[in-house]
Amino acid sequence: MAGKQAKVLTDAQVKTLLRHIEDSRYPVRNRVIALLSIKAGLRAKEIAGLDVLPRWRQKEGVTLAVPRNNRDHQADRYLLLSR
Repeated sequence: MAGKQAKVLTDAQVKTLLRHIEDSRYPVRNRVIALLSIKAGLRAKEIAGLDVLPRWRQKEGVTLAVPRNNRDHQADRYLLLSR
């Protein structure tokens, strides 16, 4: 059973979205959420479950843990966000 291919935003659509976010109540938070989805390919549930790992802070950036659901029996993913 083949899954559906996700729709991809064009560069113009991403720019429009980011401009719109600048006028929102929480622009920094919303920009991070949008970019995690667009650039890292995270789904809403994954973004909601993110956890910053302060003990793994590095000079290069911050590591985020992306938990997997137990049903898949897969290990968590880790994203290193560079500065």
